Amino acid sequence: MRDIVIHSQSGLLLDFAEEDFGGDEQAVVIASWRERHHTEQGEFLCHDHRNHERPWLYLQQRGGLLVAAHWPGTGLAGSHEITHGISDEHKREVEYIQRAETAAGFESRTEVALPTKVRPDLLVYGPHQIGVEVQRSQLTATAAKARTTKARQAGVESLWFSDNRRDPPWLWQVPGVRMMDLPWDELPPSGFVKVVSGVRSIVPERCRSIRNSTCPEHRYGCNRWHPDHGPYPVLVDDLAAAVPQGFVVPILWRPFGGRGRIILVRALDKARYEAMTGRPADIPLRQRERPEPQQAERILCAADAGGIVAQKVDAPAISPTRCAKDNTFLLQLVPGKLYCPTCHRREMNARGLSNYPIPV
Repeated sequence: MRDIVIHSQSGLLLDFAEEDFGGDEQAVVIASWRERHHTEQGEFLCHDHRNHERPWLYLQQRGGLLVAAHWPGTGLAGSHEITHGISDEHKREVEYIQRAETAAGFESRTEVALPTKVRPDLLVYGPHQIGVEVQRSQLTATAAKARTTKARQAGVESLWFSDNRRDPPWLWQVPGVRMMDLPWDELPPSGFVKVVSGVRSIVPERCRSIRNSTCPEHRYGCNRWHPDHGPYPVLVDDLAAAVPQGFVVPILWRPFGGRGRIILVRALDKARYEAMTGRPADIPLRQRERPEPQQAERILCAADAGGIVAQKVDAPAISPTRCAKDNTFLLQLVPGKLYCPTCHRREMNARGLSNYPIPV
């Protein structure tokens, strides 16, 4: 969204991204508001929602931050906020992450404008360029996804951080995490802040042991193995150092039914997930707003729990080729020997075997 607020009385456009709000006349409007510190309903309008029935905004000073937010009861309340300046707490969070990037040997800069008209809080220059977004306000998932898409179009992968006490609306919709609850009234020491939500570990589980799961082939589950995910404790410092190197990556986790979720996992876990499901876990540039049909989101039982043992992040045991018959990823369980899990399952069914022994 654009950082533009309309002053209804004068018709001036106030650019909250500019130091002087876009000019001398705009600065006078804000100075006048600061003298009375009161907003009349309809005095300020949201440029992005100017065609809405009630696009009214009120201004509020929060420390060093001037915030324009939608009035309650207008149908737009809580949808987004337009901010001018940066709060001290926000600065400390960005500084904490930047300090971790510097300790890991990465150069980083704040407030770099990308060609696609998005400005991440911190741009990290590593093997993978990462745009760090520290979000303290109630940003919608739609707005976060739009910013993430624009950053990706500029060749930058976004990594969102929240300090809310609960998971924000955009978590699981964009690559991001929720940090432990802190006041941020001072800069914490290095290695202090923990990630409490957003990073997961891929683990193989027996189908009937997965809680609240629906087997794609059997009503009451089967005895085969499916990928599941569990908590993976990590420090913000370690995460900030691992993501630019590609050691921790976002994947699109597809459950048996419903909409996919974006989670952060180790690159090794991504390889395990792709091997067990037989399809890539990369996030499409533009995600669908509607859930995909259930058939398209089913996870196929493709490999046994011991089916993949990858030792290196950059060399997972996955063949880049696919089966010519089923278009399924070929797996490599023994060096130099590939097999198609779908064809193998079909062959085992024809022989009356239900446990699908791994070929040797």
